[in-house]
Amino acid sequence: MTLAELADRRVFRQHLNRWDFEPYGIAFFKSAFLDKFGANPVVYGDEADWQSMDDAERPFFQVSSTRSKKIDWRDEQEWRVVGDVELDRVAGKEAIVFVKCEDDLDVIRRLSAWPVVVLEQNRKTPSTTT
Repeated sequence: MTLAELADRRVFRQHLNRWDFEPYGIAFFKSAFLDKFGANPVVYGDEADWQSMDDAERPFFQVSSTRSKKIDWRDEQEWRVVGDVELDRVAGKEAIVFVKCEDDLDVIRRLSAWPVVVLEQNRKTPSTTT
């Protein structure tokens, strides 16, 4: 997904009294991630799908939705790697780092091997504070 889509997905989970994720991370370009680390797309399904999988497929499985059906995990279109992702193998043009706001940019840019972008600048809708 794009950074704008990611920024717009961040919501405050009232029942947990926290945000669902923090607005910082590393985004890998899919081609580099696939080639270097053997990433595979997640297979979404239910208990019957899980039971029908062999052990090698199970690290790439995710239930489709929560029991209450409030969250549909398929929207994430996740990719996974079995084992470690060795960041020193990721070249400067194969990933970006994203930070929440402009105040974080200079500090992280000095530490990062990859370009750094501000997530707030990629929002489609105004940010809300609750």
